[in-house]
Amino acid sequence: MRVIDNPRDVKLPLSGSTDLLVGALLVPDTAEGAYKLAPVSGDSASVADAIGILNEPFDASEDAWDASAGEGTKLLSVSMIDPGKQVELEYDPDTSVAVTAYDSSTGVITVGAIDTTCTGGWVYVVSGPGIGQIGYIAASDTSGETITMATPFSTDVTTASEIIVIWPRTRTSFLTADAYKISGAPALGSYILPAVCINAQYSYDQSQGWLNLDTSVSNKNVIGQSVRFRAIVVLTNTALNPID
Repeated sequence: MRVIDNPRDVKLPLSGSTDLLVGALLVPDTAEGAYKLAPVSGDSASVADAIGILNEPFDASEDAWDASAGEGTKLLSVSMIDPGKQVELEYDPDTSVAVTAYDSSTGVITVGAIDTTCTGGWVYVVSGPGIGQIGYIAASDTSGETITMATPFSTDVTTASEIIVIWPRTRTSFLTADAYKISGAPALGSYILPAVCINAQYSYDQSQGWLNLDTSVSNKNVIGQSVRFRAIVVLTNTALNPID
């Protein structure tokens, strides 16, 4: 996660007992007079008031702010989430889920659970048979736990395949549990980040940069091309742009 629209970097104190990597989303820690990793284990209110995105690693054993002493060992660089700033969120391929069934004649994929519609998004096959394929989602059914591809895959997926969902532009506000990336799991739980999506994009070795995802990106194979996916979003209900 990073601010890509003319970031405004400042130095801030951080609290917490867990090491953090570059890209962590931060919220105020009023008890310590510092800033901490954004919680993502509840509803959207739990990740409201985000202040910025960490630009350098945080070593909790050395860098944590000491409230009792009124000082920390050092201040760390943070990109502030000013109103209207564009933020890049990459998808985490480690959030993939197993295919439980696939109908090659209709392009219908069944998975273990779907929490919300993903119609208008894309499926990427992370591993197993069919690896490297991207398909456009024409329909989804939360009760039947199915995803219908606009065009069936050229290489069939099986129960040995794992996929992620690249969410449509209307719904890209689900974070991984460590508040670094977007989860591609259809069963999302409640890791919600208030945000408005501007664009959905992908890149691979031969793309020479980021490309927009649209309906034409269907039954496309990028196997072995180091494919990545991202959403460009504007965060809402942040510390510098609160709505409550």
